[in-house]
Order: sequence, then structure tokens, then C-alpha cells
Amino acid sequence: MYYSYPCPVCGMVFYTFSNYQQEASQTLYNGVEKHIKDYQEENSGYDNLDHPDKMYQDVNAVYTGMAPSQEAPAGGYNLG
Repeated sequence: MYYSYPCPVCGMVFYTFSNYQQEASQTLYNGVEKHIKDYQEENSGYDNLDHPDKMYQDVNAVYTGMAPSQEAPAGGYNLG
């Protein structure tokens, strides 16, 4: 099953393939967290990034917010 989750900052969709929802949510969490940190470094003037913890709470938020599908989302970024 493919699982996807959008970046709360830029809207870029990240996805992964896994047989286990919990494993998928951890992969998505790690990938989006890294993306936000990298994005913050590249766009230091972006106001919403002053408090990334408010935008992106924890792995449980990803678990409840991720979308399952039988196919990879078009245009998404594969986290492996």
C-alpha cells in the first residue's frame, strides 16, 4: 500500500510504500521533517518557519493524516 502526506509548509506530497501503516508514518514523518528543516535553511525569510513545531507536530499527526492508495500519487516525492 502507498501512503502519502503533504508538507504543511509548501504542499509538496511525499509518499512511501509499506505493508505497515505505523512504519509508513515514521518514514513520512522523518522525510517531511528533514524537508522542512532543509526548506527553512533555503528560505530563511519565510515567516511560518519561525515555529516549525507548530506546523508539524509529531508522528501521530502524520499517522492520522496520511492517505492510503493502491498507486503512487502522481507528482509525489518517493521517500523509499
